[in-house]
Amino acid sequence: MHAIIQSLCSLWQSSWQGMVMGELKYRKGSGGSGPYRVSASGRRIVRVSAVSPSGERMDLMLFPAAGFAVGGRKAEGGVYWHTFSADEVRQYSASVGDHNEIHQTESPIVSGFQIAEAMEGLEGKQDFRIRFHYPVRSGEAVSLRSEGKTVSGMTDVLCFVWEAL
Repeated sequence: MHAIIQSLCSLWQSSWQGMVMGELKYRKGSGGSGPYRVSASGRRIVRVSAVSPSGERMDLMLFPAAGFAVGGRKAEGGVYWHTFSADEVRQYSASVGDHNEIHQTESPIVSGFQIAEAMEGLEGKQDFRIRFHYPVRSGEAVSLRSEGKTVSGMTDVLCFVWEAL
């Protein structure tokens, strides 16, 4: 998964600075051939896709940060999962080539890619979708609550919902 994330980050455009991820969809693939294919479209809502030579696919939607993280729903329950340190967030973003400044501040926002890779390790290699509702900041304790095929990630509010496809 790390390589396909790097290919998506290679498309970075300065006009995306400060945008946040609204949704990420991952399909592990079942074979294929040829080079990576990456594409991006849109201005206000940006859709970015990559397909690896093996057929692995990742699609994401980016939204302007203004107005995205307003009115998060109060989260209840769950079991402690992880606290991402600021250094961990900055190092991860550098490792994949994610140049969004929101991942480089003193109190950075955790990359949706970083959450996806961490959840992949927890939930196993399978197809999934993550919908992001509120950003996770470094230093915040993240708890998880499982319900069927979905896992909710939360701090004091609902931050993301991971769903097996």
